[in-house]
This record gives sequence, structure tokens and C-alpha cells, in this order.
Amino acid sequence: MAKHFKLRGIRIHQSYEVSEAAETLGASEPTVRRWIDNGLPVLSSKRPLLILGFELKSYLERVQAKPKREAALGAIMCMSCRKHRMPIGLMADYIPTSDTNGRLEALCGECEGVCMRFTSKASLPVLATVLDITHVSCDEPNGTTKTPAKT
Repeated sequence: MAKHFKLRGIRIHQSYEVSEAAETLGASEPTVRRWIDNGLPVLSSKRPLLILGFELKSYLERVQAKPKREAALGAIMCMSCRKHRMPIGLMADYIPTSDTNGRLEALCGECEGVCMRFTSKASLPVLATVLDITHVSCDEPNGTTKTPAKT
């Protein structure tokens, strides 16, 4: 399924013919018929085919759902590689953004690019079993640190 269809226009208490479902979603009739062939439930096998609104919505939510990326313990998302990577030397900096949350920053073990991961303060002991975490204090209200002026 290449196109992402907006589900807000689907009324869950209404039944749709193939042409109505296609028009509501901005899809073509052959696309809706392909969904039926791929498992979209219809009310009966007689013509006209009727699709219940809640079935259409749940089918599209299921098909359009992005798979969750599972990461190994201690892996951090590399902004360059766009993958979860272990940091260089298994070292990371924890920068608090609030009293209970913060972000881990490190360098990617593959490309040496910047890696970031948002995490809670409560999960730090578990991550510390794998990573060497350095706590960085925040000087600025937006979560950044001040760099000393060069003289």
C-alpha cells in the first residue's frame, strides 16, 4: 500500500459500496476491490458488495501501521544512518530536559554521527548496565548547555 489514506472521513456506523468507499478515501475502485481480495471483510458476497465502516477503518489501520523498530539495550538512534546503533566506546551523555525525562547523546559506532535517544530518568540504571552514562547539567531552559567562551 503506497498511499496513506486519511481515515477521519470513514463513518464507522455506515456501510459503503465499493464506489462509495473509494470516493470517501480518494482511492480507485480497483484498489478497494484489491483490499477485498486481500482480506477486507464485506457484508455478503452478493452484489453490490457492502463494506461496514468500522471494518474498513480497522483494516486500513492494520495495513497502514508502521512496524515498531526494536532496538537492542543500549542502542541509540543514529541521525545519519537512520538506524539504531551502539555508540562509540559504549559512552553516552544524559542531558535532562525535565525532572523525570532527558535525552542520551552519543557518537555512532559506525559513522561517528550524532545519536540521540529520549529516555526517562527511571530507565537510566538499566541502561547503565550496558552504557557508561555521564550526567550533563543543563544551564539553559531549553535543555542545551552553555559552552564556555573562548579567550
